[in-house]
Amino acid sequence: MLNEFRAGYALNGSVIRVPIPGVPSIRFDDATLGFGTEKGAPQNFRENIYNYNDVISFARGKHNLKTGIELRRNIENSDFNAGRPEYSFFDSLFFAIDAPYLEDVGVDPGFANGGPASLATSIRHWRNWDIGAYLNDDWKVSRQLTLTLGLRNDLYTRNTELNDLATTFIKGPGRRLRARAHLVRATPKQPLLVNAVREVLPPPRIWAMELRIIWARG
Repeated sequence: MLNEFRAGYALNGSVIRVPIPGVPSIRFDDATLGFGTEKGAPQNFRENIYNYNDVISFARGKHNLKTGIELRRNIENSDFNAGRPEYSFFDSLFFAIDAPYLEDVGVDPGFANGGPASLATSIRHWRNWDIGAYLNDDWKVSRQLTLTLGLRNDLYTRNTELNDLATTFIKGPGRRLRARAHLVRATPKQPLLVNAVREVLPPPRIWAMELRIIWARG
């Protein structure tokens, strides 16, 4: 019997800085050059990926068996600053009198909790697991015939936010998926509705089977 264990780590990261902190994005429609930093900046993404793999191989008569489990842990800490505003003006005269025709900023509108619109933190700490398990059998049926049989199951858990700042849905009543998704509503934590149907469905689970036939002439 042979036991193989492997572990790995990968780091992904990106940072977008702002040249003039505290200055919003200013845009003009009359071809006048705007200034300021685009909304959504600064940005800071840091993803830590941990991989664990354990495989056991052993032989029993005409069977060479291999079974194992794979774990992947994703930890992402990010800051996508949606709170930096953008102001659009027809021309420089409207800018001088402080009369924008469009003001755009990412806020918590307060729909769910009944409060006033306000800026909210854009820092998130996302977590999820990818889990896979498999069994493989090389069966030497005869001198000429070898069958390879395999079964694998993968589970991809949904992203969760460490401080419960992600959108959470309260499913509607009923047994049918369409009814439960149609009546879904957000909790006061985060009122933004993004994809109700995805939250109603269970985490993706994938089953895979393998069959190979090898015939050696001799």
